[in-house]
Amino acid sequence: TPDYIYKDTSTLPLREADKLSNGFGGGDTCRFEYTDHATWTVNAKDVKATIHVRDFHTPVDIYPKKSDMTRDFSPNHMEVASKVTGEVTVKGKTYSIDGLGFRDHGWGHRDWTGIVSHRWVAMTFEDGAMALVQTFHSSTDQLVRFGCVIRDSKLTYAKDVDVVTYTEPD
Repeated sequence: TPDYIYKDTSTLPLREADKLSNGFGGGDTCRFEYTDHATWTVNAKDVKATIHVRDFHTPVDIYPKKSDMTRDFSPNHMEVASKVTGEVTVKGKTYSIDGLGFRDHGWGHRDWTGIVSHRWVAMTFEDGAMALVQTFHSSTDQLVRFGCVIRDSKLTYAKDVDVVTYTEPD
């Protein structure tokens, strides 16, 4: 929120109570459940939230498995544009959520040694379309460029992409 940043990087053991038939828990603080849409629930000391994520299209594995770097970096992956609604209360002040989201999920082994750095720009539009642009600087000094658009559940790859960023010093 404009007045508060919440961050919890606790590592918790997975309890029996966290093994949900339609999701998972993170101790008593966080839950993820999936019915006809994804729901995140946060119940922390100063933060309470219920966030609903409704997908605009079926999740898509957008990465072509043509190169070793892509196969090693994103062997199993999905992206999906979403509508995000809900409510978050921080230190007693409640905010309504009504916006757009971009869910990205990868699983399996990832070999990060092939990538020195990358830029990842994700976009979701009100009509449900999404775009993703990435550049990877590989350990063999290649600059790999990748981009795609999903509109009306149709995946289209970009012929050429560039990412220009303006970064402040850390």
